[in-house]
Amino acid sequence: MIEGSRSSQENDFDNSLIYVKNVISYIQLKYSEPVKIENIAFALGLNRSYLTRLFKEATGYSLQEYLMTYRMKMAIKMLSEDRLSVADIASAVGYGDTFTFSKAFKRHFGQSPSSCRGIDYSMAAGMVGQIRDNKLSSLS
Repeated sequence: MIEGSRSSQENDFDNSLIYVKNVISYIQLKYSEPVKIENIAFALGLNRSYLTRLFKEATGYSLQEYLMTYRMKMAIKMLSEDRLSVADIASAVGYGDTFTFSKAFKRHFGQSPSSCRGIDYSMAAGMVGQIRDNKLSSLS
């Protein structure tokens, strides 16, 4: 009986990880668009609250934190390439206006987007990593 319940728990854990990986894939595909947790939950056939709890337990991030962290990671990558304007990058990572993007960027990194333009992306990746990226590396 105990072995059967362990197998069931392992199966539930595997299914949970599949959901989390699907959420991460969804965000990586749709980060430049308005992303609503309700839409992700609906696409996966899950309750919003359940999905939120599952994601937080597996990653240590809320869905909104992960989305913002991913958007900032992509923004810093684009800034390091030094080809697009800050306004274009803001739009490309899902922000409707430059001001809101710049505020979020500064809150996330402690620096303005302009001050990060052209930096070495390997250093930029370290900046993202310092935020709280340890649990996600095994999931993406």
